Amino acid sequence: MRSDLIVARLPDNPPDGPPPAGKLDDFIAKINQRSGQTYNPDDLSADQKAKLQQLLQEMFGTPAEPIVHGDDDETKSLADRLQLQPDKLAAGSHLYKKHCLQCHGLSGDGRGPTGQWVYPFPRDFRQGIYKYVSSAGSAARKPTRADLHRVTAAGIERTSMPAFAMLSEEDRERLVSYTIHLGVRGEVEFRLMRGILSHNNDMDDDLAAELRSALKIVLQQWVNADGEAIAPSSIPTPDDPNLRVADSHLESVRRGQKLFANTAVGCISCHVDYGRQSRYLYDAWGSSVRSTDLTEGAYRGGKQPIDLYQRIKGGIGPSGMPAATSLTEAETWDLVHFILALPAPSMLPPDVRQQVYPGR
Repeated sequence: MRSDLIVARLPDNPPDGPPPAGKLDDFIAKINQRSGQTYNPDDLSADQKAKLQQLLQEMFGTPAEPIVHGDDDETKSLADRLQLQPDKLAAGSHLYKKHCLQCHGLSGDGRGPTGQWVYPFPRDFRQGIYKYVSSAGSAARKPTRADLHRVTAAGIERTSMPAFAMLSEEDRERLVSYTIHLGVRGEVEFRLMRGILSHNNDMDDDLAAELRSALKIVLQQWVNADGEAIAPSSIPTPDDPNLRVADSHLESVRRGQKLFANTAVGCISCHVDYGRQSRYLYDAWGSSVRSTDLTEGAYRGGKQPIDLYQRIKGGIGPSGMPAATSLTEAETWDLVHFILALPAPSMLPPDVRQQVYPGR
């Protein structure tokens, strides 16, 4: 059961830098001193811990025998749609312990034996929030199954997350199912713990009903994600005047740079000097994050045009990047074209190149 601090509110002031290697929990523990707020699971009484542990195990099993126990047809149907059947979860758990536990930890907390010694830290699945997702909705929106497949197969550039392209498609399916299981279990636990600790009261007699309700809500969010993927109404082509790229790709890049530099749009506010001078910020887990240096051409959420389109339209909520909902379809593609051209000075119009790379 969870024992590390639950981040309830982030500090107003940004951190000075990343957490020191091996000191993530110490870094999070200082949040209260910086105007933020955390809750400590150790503040639960022994009886509360025992009751919560028992209910969680009844509902989700153990790492050796993972399950999703639903006592009504709707919950069972949602779990089946997410491919959380016991046989698939058992196989996924075996693969997870072989390939993923070292960094992501047994519970999916991102605190495996090597997890705290790499930066950025491995994903902590338990809060129910993810950075690189293609689904629409709130900041806590879930990834689609395809999102998890992409990360599993391709890895995440410039992080310790490797590609598992050599695994069979079937094994990657099992890993994805088990990753979803860890996310569902962790979020249900997170919701209940936060509720108990924030109200500073005794555990409700009907805690089992609260867990069942939370489980159904979380499962439904995961199911909804696959039906809410962010998709452009059309892909720009040179002969499509409606998307304003017929005049030339360079013109689209030029418009994109103007949008990027427009403080009303907001890109340049976080990606200072196109990311070369960006400051550190707190992320939703209480660690720190730094806006990407876009001149380097490394995009952790994927480097295909559709990947950048989805990051812009949907934002990256846990890192504080808002969704650019005010941009038109054409403006979004202009911004995508500029970002893709940004790392290569020769691909930029001369006037834009002088603004981004003075003297080159």
